[in-house]
Amino acid sequence: MCGRFALTTPIADLSSLMGFPERPNLEERYNICPTQPVAVVILAGKGKKHFTLHHWGLIPNWVKEPNLSKPMHNARSETVTEKPSFKGPFRGRRCLIPANGFYEWQAGRQGKQGYYISRPDNAPFAFAGIWDDWLGADGSEMQSCAILTTDAGHDTCHIHHRMPVILSKNNYDKWLFKGGHDLLRPLPINSLKATAVSSFVNNARNEGPACLEPQALQTNLF
Repeated sequence: MCGRFALTTPIADLSSLMGFPERPNLEERYNICPTQPVAVVILAGKGKKHFTLHHWGLIPNWVKEPNLSKPMHNARSETVTEKPSFKGPFRGRRCLIPANGFYEWQAGRQGKQGYYISRPDNAPFAFAGIWDDWLGADGSEMQSCAILTTDAGHDTCHIHHRMPVILSKNNYDKWLFKGGHDLLRPLPINSLKATAVSSFVNNARNEGPACLEPQALQTNLF
């Protein structure tokens, strides 16, 4: 699953990487949580890419009232074509969700230990996402998204059995324009690194570079 992530790359670099023209102000964020606005790249008119912000937690366009207390922030890739909430967006409203890394927690004797999972070179990447556009009876509108998940690969399966789908750069356009289950798989071995971080990130209200502060793991010698 993916319940928190970070995005710290400047907008100009994301624009070059993912091919959208917009250059809005985009602050560094180190502890992005469900229900918050997240950066997404979608297809706009004439097949052009468009950068915008969506509510993280998919709200199907057919619901009468969104349940914001239980956000659908992840969608299992194995059942995305079966679930009523996800199959429509999977067919025609796919998106890229840029990130620099995501967090996962592992239970231990000292409590939950957080890990920051990123590329070995800390380069930005894109989650495979889906989105929808909800219109309320009063005319209000909310665009929302979810991150697709898959079985964890070799690099992270010792921490958690699930992980977000991370697309390779050469598959960004394929995902946006065509989709495909063949893209919804773990990355090859040695594609990711996991760094133990301090408990500061455990609190969803905390923000800033301190979320990435490394934590030395204690080994029980007895």
